[in-house]
Amino acid sequence: EEEDARFNAWKTGNTGYPLVDSGMRELWKTGWMTQSVRMVVASFLVEYLRVNWVRGAKWFHYTLVDADSAINPMMWQNAGRSGIDQWNFIMSPVAASQDASGEYTKKMVSRAI
Repeated sequence: EEEDARFNAWKTGNTGYPLVDSGMRELWKTGWMTQSVRMVVASFLVEYLRVNWVRGAKWFHYTLVDADSAINPMMWQNAGRSGIDQWNFIMSPVAASQDASGEYTKKMVSRAI
């Protein structure tokens, strides 16, 4: 299915968006990523790839070393615009200030999963 292909590209860091790919590769390699990058990749999955937020929440719970059974689903609900504190914004995967120097992206995208 097309949604499965988009989801698999996202979770393996092969979307073609360097910041998103960096975050997802870091998550797989280390089990962690900063909060601001978590928000970018969550917003990207839901808003750009049009994948149900539940799939992202499950993947994060499976891969995060600091997964929190309460906070993780709440943040994903917000990203999916179905939570109690829904995001009224979309995080840009291109013009993101989370990696102003580009060092994070260069470091993570150059690494293979």
